[in-house]
Amino acid sequence: MEEPIEVKFIIEDVINVFLDHLKETTDRVTHIYYSIEASDIDIKKPLPSDSFPITVNNRKTPKTINEQKISSFDWAIRKAFEDFINGLTKSLKEANKLLRTILLSQRSKFSKK
Repeated sequence: MEEPIEVKFIIEDVINVFLDHLKETTDRVTHIYYSIEASDIDIKKPLPSDSFPITVNNRKTPKTINEQKISSFDWAIRKAFEDFINGLTKSLKEANKLLRTILLSQRSKFSKK
């Protein structure tokens, strides 16, 4: 007679995947927020990109520094929510693996003929 195999799952890992992701995202957003608040840089100055400055003239009135700060933070918040969704998706995938494994283990081991 075969001995049963015991499989243990650590349920906290499913939750921790998202919580780790959430912490990273909130830390980054916090850093971005305070960096933007402390900044008085005018974005008309292109990024230093090895003699390949990228500038686009859309013929609109340039934003003030305060408008640039608001726009930059709004963009960062949108990206943070996208990142939250990615973290939730990772957790749901972990939960799905766990549930599928449990369901497979409950299937009958013998076929009825």
